[in-house]
Amino acid sequence: MTGLPRDRNTEPLGLGGIAVLALLLAGSVLLVAVPLAVGLGAAVAIPGLGDFKPGVLAWGAVILIGFLLAWLVAVEFVEFVLRSFLPRDLRVAREALSLLAGLAVLTGLFSLVVTSTLTALVAAVIASLVLFALKPVIDRLEANAPR
Repeated sequence: MTGLPRDRNTEPLGLGGIAVLALLLAGSVLLVAVPLAVGLGAAVAIPGLGDFKPGVLAWGAVILIGFLLAWLVAVEFVEFVLRSFLPRDLRVAREALSLLAGLAVLTGLFSLVVTSTLTALVAAVIASLVLFALKPVIDRLEANAPR
């Protein structure tokens, strides 16, 4: 037999394990997508800021999932670049630049579906604040996730 020996502590997932993993993944996506929806909804609800572009609400869930994936990929890329160029002792500067880049990306994405850039910026700030409020829950779910 060639290749790496099989780890004796792991077993195939099976149908039940795959279902649990799929539910965990779907729950995680929903948990992270909720702040995006709350941010957009709250910003549009503020009088005088702006509204959704025509035809956006019908595709709201699909758009939010796409925004979530694009945002996560962009933030990971920015964090990789920042880790490559900034020294380790500038951790606070790296975190601040990462946060600003995340807000910029989220504002750009939200500006695709709302009529005003100010509305997109307010939505990005609200979504980030809600996400920070949910961070302990997300961290606990990540720590308990099957590996």
